[in-house]
Amino acid sequence: MRPFQELTSFERARRVSQQLAAPPSEEEVLALQQANGRVLAHAAVARTDVPSADRAAMDGYAVRSDDTREKAPLRRVGRIAAGQQAEASVDPGTCIEIATGAPIPPGADAVIPVEHTLEEEGGIRAQQPVSAGDHISVRGTDLQAGIAVGREGEVLTPALLSACAAAGIAEVSVWRRPRVLLAPTGDEVVPLGRDLLPGQVYDSNASGLQALLEQAGAEVVRADIVVDEAAALRQLFERPGHDLIATIGGTSVGRRDLVPEVVAAVGEVLVHGVAVRPGKPLLLGRVAERTVIGLPGFPTTCMILGYAILEPMVRRMGGLPAVRPTLLCTLEDTVRSPPDKAQLLPVAVTAGLARPTFTFSSAISSMAHATGWLEIAAEVEELAAGEHVQVHLF
Repeated sequence: MRPFQELTSFERARRVSQQLAAPPSEEEVLALQQANGRVLAHAAVARTDVPSADRAAMDGYAVRSDDTREKAPLRRVGRIAAGQQAEASVDPGTCIEIATGAPIPPGADAVIPVEHTLEEEGGIRAQQPVSAGDHISVRGTDLQAGIAVGREGEVLTPALLSACAAAGIAEVSVWRRPRVLLAPTGDEVVPLGRDLLPGQVYDSNASGLQALLEQAGAEVVRADIVVDEAAALRQLFERPGHDLIATIGGTSVGRRDLVPEVVAAVGEVLVHGVAVRPGKPLLLGRVAERTVIGLPGFPTTCMILGYAILEPMVRRMGGLPAVRPTLLCTLEDTVRSPPDKAQLLPVAVTAGLARPTFTFSSAISSMAHATGWLEIAAEVEELAAGEHVQVHLF
């Protein structure tokens, strides 16, 4: 047994984790349809004006606006559907039936909506006058060729992808996704699908963390369960091709908790032992050019640190903003916090009330039905029922 020495403050551990998470430096070019959720490495520049020509904003008739003031009959000289080109021009006393999105024909300076006209044999009569420019979308009023539709560092959302497509952008340069090697450890851990023997547990943590990491934009490789042997762990930490190695379990102070000594042997331990509940056995370090995070094996501890520490690291490595949304709530019950330790407290939110769900670190049910978590600073020993608190949402 090797008891923890002086504990690192939670705030310092968080700072170290962000320092270890280097911003992205490698880019790749993707077809636009493959780039949802990716981060632009360079601005996406419009190749064409949007609209690409003056076009009708309503179904109706392309007219000379002066002709509509007299409410005289206008002779229809053609029809234009969206995607077609005009075969005639609008001369005084004439009109062309036009569909929404169709290009404005020569001679016309307005569109009169169909509901503002009366049909007459061979044409129409305007019931309301229009002014020059009415119901016309002018070329380039939405986007202009040569301007940045998406800025460097911006996330390609579905709406932004649609704007890029409208501007003729077929490919985008994005930051490469961070590559994470996720490795559950422990002789007692077994994969799903097997029957459990007494003392064994299923590999539940890796399933939750993989989902969280992929949601955060990572490319995740799931390692086989690593046994509690120094040689097996050394082989894991020396695997190339990953930006970050995240281990689960083996970071506490028992005889079989070998992750800290193996990381120290092949690399550098920067943090081991943090003044936070739950999460004291958290480890942060480096092996060669790879970042290492050692998460404790208890399910609640593992997942809460996954949200509070690991996910912000991965998002920073991918160029994504690291901050999760928060919700201002009222605390339903009084909460006591250990002295000189920060606390990460899972809560369920109902109708604006935050109710603690934490039972104990080894119970995944503490997290399964939680809405988010509270971060209680080390100097705060009690939050009273009725206080307003910021809940970090899952």
